Amino acid sequence: MKQPSWKMPLILSTSLLVLGSFTYWLEFSHKPKKEKEDTATKKPLGLPSETTQIVSFKIKSSTKGLIEGKCDDLAQKKCSIDSNGNWSLTYPEVLKADNENVKSLLSAATSLIATETIDLSDETPEKRKKLLDDYGLSDTKRTDLATQFMELTLEDGKKLTLWFGIEYPLGDKTFAAASVNGNVNEKTIYLVTNYFKNNFDHDLTYFRDKALFSFDRGAIESFKAKTAGGSLVGLKKDGLWLINDLPADYDRIQTLITSIALLKAKGFPQDAPIHGLKPMVSYELKNKTETFHFDLFEKNIKEKKVEHKTYYARSSERKEVVEVDNLILSQTNKKLNELRKGFLLSQAGQVSVTTVDLTGKHYTKPYHFTIGKGEPKELKNLMDSMVSSRIVDFIPAIPAGKSGEITLSFGDQQNPEKYHYRFTRSNKKIYAEDLNAKRKEAFLLSDSFNSALPFEEESWKLK
Repeated sequence: MKQPSWKMPLILSTSLLVLGSFTYWLEFSHKPKKEKEDTATKKPLGLPSETTQIVSFKIKSSTKGLIEGKCDDLAQKKCSIDSNGNWSLTYPEVLKADNENVKSLLSAATSLIATETIDLSDETPEKRKKLLDDYGLSDTKRTDLATQFMELTLEDGKKLTLWFGIEYPLGDKTFAAASVNGNVNEKTIYLVTNYFKNNFDHDLTYFRDKALFSFDRGAIESFKAKTAGGSLVGLKKDGLWLINDLPADYDRIQTLITSIALLKAKGFPQDAPIHGLKPMVSYELKNKTETFHFDLFEKNIKEKKVEHKTYYARSSERKEVVEVDNLILSQTNKKLNELRKGFLLSQAGQVSVTTVDLTGKHYTKPYHFTIGKGEPKELKNLMDSMVSSRIVDFIPAIPAGKSGEITLSFGDQQNPEKYHYRFTRSNKKIYAEDLNAKRKEAFLLSDSFNSALPFEEESWKLK
């Protein structure tokens, strides 16, 4: 008995599928015309020029509702896409706007280029009306509460609007139409990427100003802080920072101040969530004329039987308490030793050194080196380590078990002991003491110093 062939039904079903998809394409989405060379015809929100001033905007998403805003610097001609003007939100609340987020969105909208266009100019009014309804762009469907759109009002009063219809059945795109002063161009339909449409589906928090401070971080001259590590007092003197009257790590202090200066809210809770809480971290920062306060609170929040820590901040420049990212805790909850000068020698100090003196507890004689005149190569390697290797810890004294000790002085002819350290090896660990400092303490160094230092006179081929 002859077995039935499966090839013919498969060919027929495949042909029907292809034919059905093609018919659906022609009837439902119409055939887009080929891409034109003039990209301007593919810009549904194209501005007349780069200097065009945008007075206001409206954004309506399907999930976040209507958001409106305006430019505050129209008189100063700072409302174009490439200007640094300030923006405000006018609906659903009157708030200062996040300038960068607003301008980023406006820039993306006005530079948007459709992937394809559909020309309906040759269609009859009846067919055009039916197709617009199929696309979700008819008058009735554009006024639906769920319809998404974006509208820009220009300086001359002209209103440019981009309307979003339904998603295109083939590909990650959406049907869109443009209107000028409320008059929709029904003859040209745009296909825009879903990425752009989804990119402006943001809530009010995204568009409102989230900065807690507006001070110039480079102008801060002093600060006081209370952290889990105790009290801190920072003072900038002659361009360098002191922390609790000790030399500070300049970069770490500046990073700390920057983390506060650039802190942004991630949420705006309706009710004050810090009642009964004491700040985990508090800062008072000063420039020449102003004082700024910052408090950080931690609260345990239980959601769906899972408890997690949430952080809130209070700023002297904002009325409300805001939720912030938990990263700010590690950025500001510092101990004294974390902010102290972390290297034995600065890069500038290394450059200024012209002489080095070396003595050892069991050396037969002292050694004197002039930089650039035949000093051992190991000496340069040691100085590089002093610049690049951070102090591991600050301790009251060197522990017992000493097995080596040398003293090194770095300086110049006028001040040969500008940097004066005693290095000690104890229990296979390396420690240093600053002999110029009034404070008696030791620095635990990284293990790399074990081989870098000449604890024996035979090292560096000294003899």
